[in-house]
Amino acid sequence: MPLERQVADIVRGLLMEAEKDARSLALLQHKWVIENHERNAREATLAAERAKAERSAREKAAAITRIEALLDGADALERAERIRRYLAAVRAAHGAASEIGAIGSLEKWVEWALTQADVIDPLKSGQVWLSEELRVAAVAF
Repeated sequence: MPLERQVADIVRGLLMEAEKDARSLALLQHKWVIENHERNAREATLAAERAKAERSAREKAAAITRIEALLDGADALERAERIRRYLAAVRAAHGAASEIGAIGSLEKWVEWALTQADVIDPLKSGQVWLSEELRVAAVAF
């Protein structure tokens, strides 16, 4: 076989190998792009699901906090009313006391206790409106 023909065959073989390598590289790059796109899509989906779960957890925690604040306010109101009922009973029981000094001391104590009941009472003390949880709850509705 003449040398020119051998050189042509060698060059043709080299070109075919180069073409084959280029196609293999292009196929690998294409596969990488597809896999990368799929990975990014999965990560975006996971991030969206995680954000949704976190938002749901925050909303649930906020709802629980609002309910707890509501119950705390109701409990405080009941405690204040219970103190007032107790004081009325103490006054009634000691209303017939004959010692004027004892009655004066009792009335001072009753006035102090009524002041404490007012401090506890969320309606009289304004605590119901000062509570951040209840302000947020009022805006939510």
